[in-house]
Amino acid sequence: MQRSFDLSDEAEFFYNERSSYTGNRKILEIPNPDPRTGLMTAVWPVGAALIRLPMFAAADLLSRAASRFGFSVDRAGYRDLYQFLPALYSSAVGATGLLMLARALRGLFEDDDAVTTTATVWLATPVVYYLTIEPLMGHSLSIGLACCLVALMLQVRGQISAGRFAVFGFLCGLLTITRYQDAVYFLLPMTLASGRWLRATLGVVGGAAPVLAVQLVTNHVWYGSPWSTGYQNVVKPAWLAADVWRHLFSPLQGIFTTQPIQLLGLAGLVWVYPTQKRLVLALYVIFVTQFYAVAALIPGAPGASFGNRTLTSLTPAFALGWYSLRRRFPELRPVGTALVFANIVLLTLSTASGSYPGCDPPVVIRRCEQLC
Repeated sequence: MQRSFDLSDEAEFFYNERSSYTGNRKILEIPNPDPRTGLMTAVWPVGAALIRLPMFAAADLLSRAASRFGFSVDRAGYRDLYQFLPALYSSAVGATGLLMLARALRGLFEDDDAVTTTATVWLATPVVYYLTIEPLMGHSLSIGLACCLVALMLQVRGQISAGRFAVFGFLCGLLTITRYQDAVYFLLPMTLASGRWLRATLGVVGGAAPVLAVQLVTNHVWYGSPWSTGYQNVVKPAWLAADVWRHLFSPLQGIFTTQPIQLLGLAGLVWVYPTQKRLVLALYVIFVTQFYAVAALIPGAPGASFGNRTLTSLTPAFALGWYSLRRRFPELRPVGTALVFANIVLLTLSTASGSYPGCDPPVVIRRCEQLC
């Protein structure tokens, strides 16, 4: 909005701005300019900004129109329409992906209970947080894109063309430049190759190349090299000492302790395997790869936000597995309802206490005591 690639003023603004829900700063410290380019470091990839660009443009057009009618509008890009429209759009992207996934599951299992089952996973995991309270983070978009990718793959299985592989590649490219860890989703389209590896590879690469090029050019402009990112020197991977136990079973942020439906979903994939062997194997590989990478990159702070946000893009796997498990064991329906209730309680306590679970446990505990 300032017609400049210098992020100094944005960094200053978000350093002083505090979340109305948590009381925490938007960013914890003002980063130093990159020594090679003199530009302020932007840690995150550009996918979220690229996807939301139409909404920022719409906000600017509406602001211009309002100013013509005598209204005083802040066009700095920080408040009002510039925050509301992209946030609403991000929520819509996530919800649309979930609904597409529900429709694909209904077609796969020939069952009308798909929306309810998918919504259970939505409401019993951090997905609900990132589609409602913090939609401007990248998770809402990665959730929607991942669900859309899996839904399309389930719907076109057995009817593959180079064009469809290009669409899959495009979605994988967007996933990658929205959250780098989601690059592992490139594995999914290849499960449909069925021996036509050259056609599949050319289609996927052709669809992803233009999207990935945007990120590479951005990296070159900001950091002087297409292969370096804002994460350089920020994290030190502990590949041989990944904090696996903490990420799985931390009382406040463990994947399986805070949202157990994710464990149930992974277990339920076993009953999908006989009919969707390659897809299920790919989803398990994606889970293990993403989980281990995150555990090695941030060993001491799993999730660093509500519940455990690190694997929100694996919502399709959890939904597919939970759906299969629910069909095989109908008596689990009350369990799903209980997990939804527990997650909503945790979410309410987290936002009301002014702290995320895990960031300040005593605050959450004191809040629980006050309410009790």
